[in-house]
Amino acid sequence: MSTDISDLNNMQELSSNIQNELDAGKDSEYMTSDQLNNLQQVQMQQLQQLQQMQQLQQMQNKQEEQQTIEKKNYDENDNDDTKKSNNGMVELLKEPLVVLILFIAISHPTVQTMLGTYIPNLCAGEDGIAFTNLLVQGILLVSIYFGLKLFIL
Repeated sequence: MSTDISDLNNMQELSSNIQNELDAGKDSEYMTSDQLNNLQQVQMQQLQQLQQMQQLQQMQNKQEEQQTIEKKNYDENDNDDTKKSNNGMVELLKEPLVVLILFIAISHPTVQTMLGTYIPNLCAGEDGIAFTNLLVQGILLVSIYFGLKLFIL
């Protein structure tokens, strides 16, 4: 096709130049409609494949994010479970240990003689440990335990 500026100024001359070129067979440089359709189909297929690849990448990214979140949650839950089991064991043993320590402290002869000056019937008499002695020791143990439970435990 002619692209001379002088040819462009005259439309009639331009159209005749185009017609001459078409008659001379120079139109073979251009794509036929079939070739153009084939090219469009190939481009559409490539576009569809690209879209599918993008969708796959998005799905993989979502799965990876979900796995990361699940792993993080599992690790946190595992740590929480370990902490809960450790804390649960300590909480479970705390009260019996306090009762044991109080019982040993109240039963110790030195503590009994010291408290016996203030609390009657706390020390063992000539007959051994009387029922009132055990009752007073039990009331003392329970009182101290509930006092600790209210204010400390």
